[in-house]
Amino acid sequence: MTSGNAEATTDYTPTGGPGTNFVGSSVTFTNVEALQTYSCSRLDAAGQVAAPGTSRAFKSEAVDLGALTDNCTHPVFGLVDFDVDPDWGLSITGSPSGTSWPTRLDQVDMTLSAVNCDQAFEGSVDGTFDTVTQRFTPITSDLVVTSVVGSSCTTFDFQVGDHMELNGQLTNISPAGSVPLSFS
Repeated sequence: MTSGNAEATTDYTPTGGPGTNFVGSSVTFTNVEALQTYSCSRLDAAGQVAAPGTSRAFKSEAVDLGALTDNCTHPVFGLVDFDVDPDWGLSITGSPSGTSWPTRLDQVDMTLSAVNCDQAFEGSVDGTFDTVTQRFTPITSDLVVTSVVGSSCTTFDFQVGDHMELNGQLTNISPAGSVPLSFS
């Protein structure tokens, strides 16, 4: 008997799309140190699969997410507005477990604007993407507050360096003319 060498996979191939539309449910952003949560009844991110059918290294972008639609509130501020850098990306970071792939939202760059309070943050969010349910579920957030402007921010003790945490789910509902997202 002979045995072959087991080789770890270091790349993946996205298929599907070409369009994606990640629809949020139960999405919240929490400033961990200040214990303040923004709840979003709507947080949708539309985009495109980057070069479907082309192999790439783990952590290389699979989906460009550029258009964000939101309806988010804070218990004191009320309605808040998100200003988003349109360069978000979704990438696979390792081999799957069944239909669940380790996934990262990266280049997340946002500003939450409320009454006399703007709080900018950036970073990445690690989670999983299940190809059957088409759902991205965050697990850990590496989002850091980079700017705080306004007297209302001072009231809540928002500080540069605070950590923001993303919770909830984003489910890809393929737009017309597109097919579900998959990886191999």
